Amino acid sequence: MKKLLTRTFGGYWVGLILFLVLARPSAFAQAPAWQTAVATDQVGFPRISEVSATTTDANGNVYAVGTFTSTTTFGNTTLTPTGNYLNLFVAKWSTASRSFVWAQQAGSDGRFAMHVRSIAVNGNNVYISGSFSGDGTFGAISVPPPTNPNQLSTNFIAKLTDAGTSASFAWVQPGVGASALAANGTSVYAAGPFYPTLTLGSTVLTNPYQLGGSFVTKFTDTGTGPVFVWAKQCGALNYGTITALAVEGANVYVSGYFYSNTALFDAITLTNTTQFAGGVTATACDAFVAKLTDAGSTASFTWAQQVRGTGFDLALALAVNGPSVYVAGYYGSNNVNPAGPAYPPASFGTIALPNSGTYDAFVAKITDAGTTSSYAWAQRGGGTGMDSATAVTVRGNNVYVAGAYDSQQADFGTTTLSNARSMTRGLSRDIFVTKLVDAGTSSSFAWAQQAGGSEGDYANSIALVGANVMVAGAAGPSASFGSQTINTASGQSTYNQVGFLASLTDPTLTATTAAKGDLRFSLAPNPARTTATVQLPAVPGATAAALTLTDALGRTLRNETVPLSAASRRHELDLRGLAPGLYAVQVQVEGTRDVQRLVVE
Repeated sequence: MKKLLTRTFGGYWVGLILFLVLARPSAFAQAPAWQTAVATDQVGFPRISEVSATTTDANGNVYAVGTFTSTTTFGNTTLTPTGNYLNLFVAKWSTASRSFVWAQQAGSDGRFAMHVRSIAVNGNNVYISGSFSGDGTFGAISVPPPTNPNQLSTNFIAKLTDAGTSASFAWVQPGVGASALAANGTSVYAAGPFYPTLTLGSTVLTNPYQLGGSFVTKFTDTGTGPVFVWAKQCGALNYGTITALAVEGANVYVSGYFYSNTALFDAITLTNTTQFAGGVTATACDAFVAKLTDAGSTASFTWAQQVRGTGFDLALALAVNGPSVYVAGYYGSNNVNPAGPAYPPASFGTIALPNSGTYDAFVAKITDAGTTSSYAWAQRGGGTGMDSATAVTVRGNNVYVAGAYDSQQADFGTTTLSNARSMTRGLSRDIFVTKLVDAGTSSSFAWAQQAGGSEGDYANSIALVGANVMVAGAAGPSASFGSQTINTASGQSTYNQVGFLASLTDPTLTATTAAKGDLRFSLAPNPARTTATVQLPAVPGATAAALTLTDALGRTLRNETVPLSAASRRHELDLRGLAPGLYAVQVQVEGTRDVQRLVVE
């Protein structure tokens, strides 16, 4: 479950300040207190820094990616930028030691800033995506500038190898501009915009429109570079993009938005709520969520859903838990569309959400039924200002959303958060983190927590490590996370912004709940014919596991409950009656799952 966004940041880092406070007791519906906040301590201007995206591994480590402009210290590692402006960093944070383990950087000598958009981890392989101008330097790897003089920057996907206490760049693939990455087994998925052409292996995608289209691709990692297996063109032909990507088994989900009159997903066509004679507009867009089925060497779109409205409706984040797909973003208007109401509502299937003013944040659940889907519920949050959900993650029936709110007061269910605004120029955003409880066909807010100061603060990502809810983004001067204050230096917010990594503890996420990726099981023989033996792991506190077998189209063929006793954790999976082909076996215990592919002969 990955999600990510892109902004710019940098700054003069002379150290990292770690603030720790003891947890206060939390009752149900009481927001947990902030536990840690790690931020940059910068001197001089500009003071612009940000954590763009994070992800986690099975050992409780958090991987953060972002950009910086001046000398920066991560634990025992000091990075000094090269070139004229923003460099990127990749850092590994240990939740056990509450310290950085290693950090790496990349830079360029171009006129424009270096950007980083996404990160994904699979074992000791760390993948990042972004762009740079001029010559790019990734450790010992150099990437020349584009030969086309009209091409101002180079998109890339890069891989680092995590050696435990150190890391190094293994390869860089230029020419692929992914706004989202996801890793699943030996496969890595990437999605994003392109124009006018994009070559991925033997596939060449072409888009004749000036504002470009979107792609989704799968590649395998040979160790020295990627081998692209398939690539799909999708979404708006003109003016739209993919913002997030999530993968579970053979199911690949993408979200984004489109300004054009239509968006195409193979034979599926979505029609924009607002139609324009020129075919595209900058004053209204609809959001989408679409599913692909990965059949191994090919893929096809299975279904697509839409968030409809007459204003701006954007899907920015995705998370998946079995057949439940969660999407988050914002909807509303900035009053530039005279054809619609000032603050238009948004429709999620048959569910309509009102708008409190300008932009409201949303989170919605889609139930994936295989070849079809439907909205189960949708929730809004915010007030009269510009409010947005930018990150979502899930464990079991606990759904966590992070973002920013510009409203003086923002409502999340029965909880009202106040803004510490005193800003007279631009936006004065505070950070919000909220938890919802998914009841199947409905949901409710459990709590909401706030962080920030008098200027601009926002969250870019959210992740779960044990009982810790990890939030990352950027904060302006004197931003408070409960009793902890970071970025105490004064200065105009445009030039005084620091990246942060903060956490709070949700007591309902017990320590006995296995971290994502810990639920590894064995499957033999593979390929198989009539039966396959599933060897389940021991999970503290768990008594049963849910086993699901799906085909290449995502259709559920077997649903079984398997006891997790100390005496036996072996289960014989009956394959009789199945046609030869590729299948997915999923084992889930509470909110943790593992998926493996099974070939039936």
